[in-house]
Amino acid sequence: MYLLSELKTEHAKAMLKLPQVAGTISVTPKTIAQIQGIQFQAKATQLQKEQAKQAYALYYRAFPFARMIKAPIWELQLQYIKMTNNLLGFGCKIYWQKER
Repeated sequence: MYLLSELKTEHAKAMLKLPQVAGTISVTPKTIAQIQGIQFQAKATQLQKEQAKQAYALYYRAFPFARMIKAPIWELQLQYIKMTNNLLGFGCKIYWQKER
């Protein structure tokens, strides 16, 4: 997973200091029955040179408007995901963990 973040932001400073991160990606449901999203743990790395070039190409393909943002690109190497999807059944949770 890729994201753009200026080095001056608090979360970029934190990722440089401690690359183990956690986050949530979800939609805003109208009702509890529509809850969908993931919680994740990942390792954050600021990409450089060829890795950054390849990641920008993928990122800009998905988000063309982001070309206007001049910020370093980061990779989040997912380690653990918990997905909640109440559309599959109330309280439906699916777990994934990276093999070591």
